[in-house]
Amino acid sequence: MKNTKLQKTKMIELGEIPTDWEVKKIFHLFDLYAADYEQTLPELEKEVSVLERKVEPRLQKMRLIW
Repeated sequence: MKNTKLQKTKMIELGEIPTDWEVKKIFHLFDLYAADYEQTLPELEKEVSVLERKVEPRLQKMRLIW
């Protein structure tokens, strides 16, 4: 269990996976988007793009393993 937690922490530090805060921020932006979509859409798209850049290399590695 500790090893898995340590691996996750290391991956977050390296920027390979998003932090919980980054994910929560996206959901918060979705809530704002629902209330006022014209103002929050550009910010939401930017944040989602940042997460995609972090997650995509990790997904590529996982695809190679499978």
